[in-house]
Amino acid sequence: MTSLSKKIQFFCPVNLDDDEYRLYRAVYQSVMVDLPKPDLVIYLQAPTEIL
Repeated sequence: MTSLSKKIQFFCPVNLDDDEYRLYRAVYQSVMVDLPKPDLVIYLQAPTEIL
């Protein structure tokens, strides 16, 4: 689990009601099963107009 997904897992229960959180967890678990782990992640930080 990446640090971003850890943050998301932490804040979702705080920001979503119970039904929304259950739906989020179901979708998250479905996606994570089939999602391959990347060999490389590149983070770009710039205004949208530049990207």
